[in-house]
Amino acid sequence: MPVMTQNHYTRAEELLPQLTQLYKAKTSTNALAKQFGLRREAVSTVLMAAGVMPSTPGRDRLLAYVDENPGLSVDDLAEQLDMPKSTVSRYLRGTPQHKKVITRKKSDYTTFDDQAKTAALMEAWEQLDEEQRSKGLSRSKYDELVGKRPDRPSSVTFVRRYGSWSAACEQAQISASAARRSNYEREFTDEDCVEGVAQFIKETGKTAFHEYAKWAKTSGTASGPLLIVRLGSWTEVRRLALELAPNGRD
Repeated sequence: MPVMTQNHYTRAEELLPQLTQLYKAKTSTNALAKQFGLRREAVSTVLMAAGVMPSTPGRDRLLAYVDENPGLSVDDLAEQLDMPKSTVSRYLRGTPQHKKVITRKKSDYTTFDDQAKTAALMEAWEQLDEEQRSKGLSRSKYDELVGKRPDRPSSVTFVRRYGSWSAACEQAQISASAARRSNYEREFTDEDCVEGVAQFIKETGKTAFHEYAKWAKTSGTASGPLLIVRLGSWTEVRRLALELAPNGRD
């Protein structure tokens, strides 16, 4: 009797020790899938989640986005990142980021129209004193002042609707709390972003997105998510950087 599709991932997780041993012995994921009667995607997903197999740019992009914007659903993430929902679910499986994604099956940000969202932001903004306004309105402060009320949208709703908290505040013409990367255009040019990745490759010999994201936190270079925002994809950034640092390796 064939194995049901929904059990492939569970079986792959149960077989992780064997899959790991064989993968490290240079057995391909296609061969592993055939040997154990699994989908290749299940084998790859479980091996990546365990850190055995290198991640992919798309998966890294998703996980970084979830870290930056917790509280979204699979539907929300699929819409924001233009990914199939099945791919989002697969990339999240077995990761710490999975706990940051809610189980709501349908986005509900249309409950509040743009005018109501702006009014809610302004209501919170007006409760800030001068010093607080100079620092900008944060998601946590908004939720503390306004967002927990049933007649007002939560901060997560703004991220689902506008893509980021900063974009939501911008459309309301108020200042968002200054993020670590408060002014992308002034702080990092496109050339700065590429040169930072080239520096990472030269110093570490690595080219994986998640490795760069960790390295960037202490290097003073542009963050991983910022690179995606500025240049579109890790694949493109890496391609440009490798022209400056051609000796990198995965």
